Amino acid sequence: TTQWTHLFSSKLFSHFIFAGSQFHSNTRVKFDKVEFGVTNKVVDLAVKGNLTYTPSTRHSMDFGFESKHLTFDLNYLVVESDYKNAYKGWYHSLFAQDNYKLSPFTILQTGLRIDYYSDGRYFRIDPRISLQQTVNDRMNITATYGRFHQFLNMVQEEGMSFADMWFPVDKTFEPGVADHYIVGFSWDNKTSFSINIEGYYKNYQNIAEYRAPESRPADEVYENMTTAQNFLRGKGHAYGMDVYIRNNIWGFEGWLGYSLSWTKKQVDGFNFNKEYFPIYDRRHTITLIEDKKLSDRWRLNVAFKFGSGQPYTEATDRFAELSPDGRITYIVLESEMNTYRLPAYRRLDVGLFYKRTLFKLPWEFFIQAINVYNHDNVWYREYQLQNNPATVKDWPMLPFIPTGGFSIFF
Repeated sequence: TTQWTHLFSSKLFSHFIFAGSQFHSNTRVKFDKVEFGVTNKVVDLAVKGNLTYTPSTRHSMDFGFESKHLTFDLNYLVVESDYKNAYKGWYHSLFAQDNYKLSPFTILQTGLRIDYYSDGRYFRIDPRISLQQTVNDRMNITATYGRFHQFLNMVQEEGMSFADMWFPVDKTFEPGVADHYIVGFSWDNKTSFSINIEGYYKNYQNIAEYRAPESRPADEVYENMTTAQNFLRGKGHAYGMDVYIRNNIWGFEGWLGYSLSWTKKQVDGFNFNKEYFPIYDRRHTITLIEDKKLSDRWRLNVAFKFGSGQPYTEATDRFAELSPDGRITYIVLESEMNTYRLPAYRRLDVGLFYKRTLFKLPWEFFIQAINVYNHDNVWYREYQLQNNPATVKDWPMLPFIPTGGFSIFF
């Protein structure tokens, strides 16, 4: 990345970015001699510009542009079939936002974004509007609406969350669209405590879901596949509330976050067209991060996270299938999709940091313990059908891991 900022005048400020990045992942997982895998590559070359014009103390405007050339490779292995995908496209956007003080206590923000994506020649217009009301010097209330289009998708396969798949839209699969409705409240005592609360409802269209192998035609060609061949189109909605508390009390500085949420999806040709909870639906999430300065050189960091169980599909029975060569294969008969929950996620991390100066540069050394009490957070639940009766094996995430390192600031 390289950036350039320039002050054209006392009222016009500019910020330009030229950037390039490459992401690559390669995952292979084998369960009961059945192999799954995803190879994903994204190359992103971009130029962005943002200008801010302030004609008066009550009025300011932001406007700019973004242009990207995107190259994608998404290849995944399901049992013995290797699905190959390659995409290229240009993404362009123009945006403008107006901020205006209707009164000393009321701010109206309106915006418009225009997007264009070359593969499919998609042209989309997204309006946004927000109203902020200051009740007093400590309290604010906000109401916001926005429409958003997404030209880059991330899909996690239901029931097998071992890898994320990044892919763009193309002429066979329209971009996703979401309408966001948000109401917020904030209070700040200006010294040691502040709280933000937001309630939201979000409606989604053209969301993607992985197309299972059993739903594909037998004569399908696996080279240069389109997005519509690999993913099904659906809709969904999410609603809930987020609470964010910042503190600076008794020498501790940090924040506490709590989220209560519901998310549901309905995809044509998937789960018998019934609505279901996706694997990323969590009812409750709590995050706590605190820093305490022990002395001029030492500080303590504590981080804790709790998440209620992710949904998964539980097996209700199994049956045996005899192949022509005499081999017996056990097939799982699954229950209704994602109606059960894995155990809750819990993790505590503790770090001790020491700061000093070496060679006239500030250094910071640290030792850190990840998952201090070695809690087995379940990553994936596997049924071992070769046993009679069948047994369940839980694959855990990170165990207790001690780490150490240092940082140099210059």
